[in-house]
Formats: sequence, structure tokens, C-alpha cells
Amino acid sequence: MILKTLSDDLLETRLKKLVGTERKITHLVLQYIGEIDRRKLYVRRAYSSLFEFLVKEHGYSAAAAMRRIEGARLLIQIPEVSEKLESGALNLSHVALVQRAEREYKKETKSDIPIETKRELLSRIENQTQSKSETLISQELDISFVTKNKLTYHKDESVTLMVTFTKDQLADLEQAQSMLSHAVPEKNWASLIIYLAQKEISRRIGRKIPLREIQAPQKGSKNLQPEIKAPRSKTKSTELEIKTSTRETKGSGPEIKTSRRETKSYLWEATSHTSVAETSHVENGILHITAQTLSRKRKAIGRKLKQQLLLKDAFCLFRDPQTGRTCGSRHFLQIDHIKSISAGGGNEPANLQVLCGRHNRYKYEQEVKKE
Repeated sequence: MILKTLSDDLLETRLKKLVGTERKITHLVLQYIGEIDRRKLYVRRAYSSLFEFLVKEHGYSAAAAMRRIEGARLLIQIPEVSEKLESGALNLSHVALVQRAEREYKKETKSDIPIETKRELLSRIENQTQSKSETLISQELDISFVTKNKLTYHKDESVTLMVTFTKDQLADLEQAQSMLSHAVPEKNWASLIIYLAQKEISRRIGRKIPLREIQAPQKGSKNLQPEIKAPRSKTKSTELEIKTSTRETKGSGPEIKTSRRETKSYLWEATSHTSVAETSHVENGILHITAQTLSRKRKAIGRKLKQQLLLKDAFCLFRDPQTGRTCGSRHFLQIDHIKSISAGGGNEPANLQVLCGRHNRYKYEQEVKKE
């Protein structure tokens, strides 16, 4: 179609029709996003968050994805917002602003905005500009909108980061700067922040890892999961002997007594193997107890082993079996047992993998469902 050939009236009429269609589609998109969020479908698809799913899988910009997530979640709380979005009285920026206001309100009051108050706010900002809407909401809730962090990238690959701190946060930074003046002599915020970041990285994994060394495996890559060794026997029997003395008591059978030292020994043995007594009998003054180990006591994974695993794989290894996509998230990383402790798995490196917190929980939930 050559738009230049359209008359003014036809051009305007068609644009109006397209805008109406766009609003209707936006409303439907929010409903789909809300349902995907409810099902946590993005976790199954090897994404650590709904935001990442929309940006990487569907090509939204960060800001566009955030607005749609905010809109989808508000639609669940207040369904009538759908009609306002379709009519154009409200847009995604209005919706995102109300959700952002709730976060600021919760920081200051430790409580959520009541649903009725949200409805009233949305009604007041209908057909208003962004700046006017911010003013109305700030006055109504007695809050201030904090400017979000902003990154500006330059040709030489350097980055300018604009960050807004509260008064207390700045005071903490200034105190850290004075305490670390011997290590960071120049009064430069970037130097201080980098120093603190490298100290924390070193504390957790032993050394700094340049980002170029941290590459998530691509679809089709081999050896994404560590090899699992043959599991050890799930159960084993232990027979304990505890010497006792017996004496007859009136109206009852023989009373069994154990020495304090030997009783302590048995209790330690039982708890260290998470055992329960299956059978017991007294023979020649000795209490025979046959116990079956149900599962081994869970031991903490050593710090050195954690560091080695995070040095090897500093990203989430969860993989979607359908698409082959690996999550690759570097946030909230945890060490997971490939074969769970309850199923007989141990802390050997071949049975350990790095997962983000979201996929670690998802894996556990799937294991529980299978039981």
C-alpha cells in the first residue's frame, strides 16, 4: 500500500481504526502475560523471571516489558482496567505508574495500597499526562518517586551509571569511604564501589571472574549437566549392641537399664544415620537393636567446594528439555543436588550443579510432585 495516494480523510480514518485495534490487542497481550505469570511458564522455559522471558524470548525492550508486566498484574487485581485501556482513557504508562507508586508506598509504610485506593487513583489520572499523573499520585499518597538508575553506553565501551541514593544510603557510602581510605585513597565513588564489589566476589568464590570468562552454554552444547555417578545403596542395616542389666520388678517384666555412656553412644549412632529401630530383643543381658538407615544425614557443602563449582559454572545450568535452552542467570545462584539427598544423592562434585534460586525451587517442586 502506498500511503501517499490516500486522501486526508481516509488516512485519518484508517489510523483511528488501527489505534483502536492496537489498544484491543494490548489488552489481550496483558491477559496472556498474566496467565503465563500465573502458571510460571517462563520457569519451565529456562528463564529466571517473567521480565527476562519477555525481553529475550519476545524481543520487548526493558521498559516495554516492565510496563506490560505491571499492567498484567494490575488487571488481575482490578479487571475493569481492561475496558479503560481499550477505550484509551488509561495507557500502559498510567498502569505502570500506579504499580511503581505502590512499591514506593510500601517502602515507606510497610503496607500495600488498598484496592479501592488504587481504583480511585486510576480514576483520577484518566486522560492525564505522565507528569500530571505523577503529581496527582504523589499528593494523594504523600510519596516521592525516586528516579530509576540509568546506564549510558559510550563508544569506548565505558558506561555512565546514574544512581539515586537516599540520605541514609549516602551516609553509609561515605562511612565506608572513610573506613577504607587506606585501600581506596582517591575519593572516587566508582573506585569505592568496584573495591567493595571485588571484595564480595573474592569472599564468595575465591577470586574475581571477568565477565568474558562467564559464558552460559548455548543451545545444543554438550555436557551441560555434570555426570551422575551410580547412586549408593539407599538403605543399609546396622546392628548395635548395648550392654544392660536386668532385674525383676513386681507386676512387670524385666526392666532394661543402660549405662549413660553406652546410651549416648547409641543415640549418636542413630541420629548420624537418621535411623529408626526396626527390631530389638534382649539376649544374655545384651539389648540387640537392628536399625535400618532410611537416609543419610545431610551434610553442609563445604565453602571450598562451593567456590570451585561457582568458578566452573558461574550461571544457572537449568535446561528446558523441549528447546534445549539453558537459563544462564547469574543472580541468586545456589548449589543444587542433581540426585536429591532423600533419593540417596551425596555431596560429591558429580552430583552438584549451579542453579538460580527460581529454578532450584522449581526443580524441588517437580520432584515433590513425582513422589
